[in-house]
Amino acid sequence: MRRPIKNYEGLYEIDSDGNIWSYRKRKNTWIKKRPHVRQSGYAVSTLHNSRYAKAKVKCVYVHRIVAEAFLINPQNKKTVNHINGIKSDNRVCNLEWATYSENHLHSFAKLGRVGSATGKFGFAHHRSRPVFCFRDGSMIHYGSTRIAAQQTGFNQSSISLAARTGREYKNAKWRYGVLE
Repeated sequence: MRRPIKNYEGLYEIDSDGNIWSYRKRKNTWIKKRPHVRQSGYAVSTLHNSRYAKAKVKCVYVHRIVAEAFLINPQNKKTVNHINGIKSDNRVCNLEWATYSENHLHSFAKLGRVGSATGKFGFAHHRSRPVFCFRDGSMIHYGSTRIAAQQTGFNQSSISLAARTGREYKNAKWRYGVLE
């Protein structure tokens, strides 16, 4: 089942599987338009408001057009959620209207998304680097600037700045390094 796309009636139609159809006047026929999949994973398509050379072109998300054409939105929610999490699956049965918060929570609760650094500190954090302190001819190794700050009582940001720039902090030289 196809429905006209709002503001493009007579030019474009959308079906319940997420296919956009373009009307060709010369041939008096409808042709399926192939959407472009962006790097983000969402399918987009360009729509022209007329067949003239100076027509305005608009880039639209296919899932949003499907939702506007087929799904009722009584609570006036702003976003369209892909229920199964597959961004290119634009069938009506896979879409629902959602708030920004509902959409975000769905990605964690239903799709198993995990925060990038949830519960990971020190060595376990993905951006953690060991830091070395050089003072009075001796070298002390710390697993991260956070650990160095905890053990010395110094400021973590200041240790990090000193390690990045090569400046002294608290009468010591700080350097990032790699353990071998």
